Amino acid sequence: MRLLEQELPSARTAAKQSCLTTSARTAAITRADKLLLFPSRERKNSMANRHLGRTIIMQSLYQWDFRGKDVEELQRSLEGNLKEFAPEFDDVQFVETTVNGILTNLDAIEGLITKYAPQWPLEQITLVDRNVLRIGVYELRFNPEIPARVAINEAIELAKTFGGESSGKFINGVLGAIYRDMTAQGEIKEVDKRSSQTSVHGSQ
Repeated sequence: MRLLEQELPSARTAAKQSCLTTSARTAAITRADKLLLFPSRERKNSMANRHLGRTIIMQSLYQWDFRGKDVEELQRSLEGNLKEFAPEFDDVQFVETTVNGILTNLDAIEGLITKYAPQWPLEQITLVDRNVLRIGVYELRFNPEIPARVAINEAIELAKTFGGESSGKFINGVLGAIYRDMTAQGEIKEVDKRSSQTSVHGSQ
């Protein structure tokens, strides 16, 4: 795992969050350094590769954010989470590219979050929602290979799985507003243009 070495913004003080409620489909991570829930090993094998990759990324960003945003800590978290929860995961390049993309564009990503969620200062957004948004905004706005619909839907699913009762709606609202402005300004990804053309031709 090769992460970019760069100076990150100073850490914001994050309020400690309690573990989420367990359910039949999830296994609680109760150690102090792992505060989220992770899909159980039985469910893991049925998950799509990239959805699992995004789950690993979100867990690792959560730990990175909680511990002070140290890039070396993020790398250790990624490697540890991949080894513990996804030892057979075969798309590490996707994880590596996504995390490096988030770090590279972090200021711009957080600027968009602040712009489109003005009633929620960044440090007041829960750790889960904040890091789901970082992934979602990166994939929607800065990764040309991820279709907009995929970026939004995947972020909503992460929020519903790991966040609070209103997390999915909150994530959908922020990313939906960003996407509407992108469309209004003609900033449509080539992958979305190709998808749209394919749908039109297929309906003829």
